[in-house]
Formats: sequence, structure tokens, C-alpha cells
Amino acid sequence: MTLALKDPSLLRSSCYIDGEWVAADAGATITVTNPATGETVGTVPKMGQAE
Repeated sequence: MTLALKDPSLLRSSCYIDGEWVAADAGATITVTNPATGETVGTVPKMGQAE
């Protein structure tokens, strides 16, 4: 079953840290993969120690 996101504003390219949305300093992302199918589910910011 495939679900569609009806509200694209729910997609974030940053992380919620200490009450605010923070982008990764390097701007890098990590690919999230479904281990059962190998399908790419999405991407998340690659946060470092600085964030």
C-alpha cells in the first residue's frame, strides 16, 4: 500500500532541537531505507555534534 502525503509542509529538511528547527551545518543528508524491501523511504538531515 502506498500512502500520499497530503500536506507537503510536513516534510522537513531540518531537525527540531531545543524548541527550534535547525538545519545540518554541512547540509548533508542520510537516506532512509526500508530494510524489508530496500526501497528508499526518504532522507533526513545528517546532524553532527555541533547541532
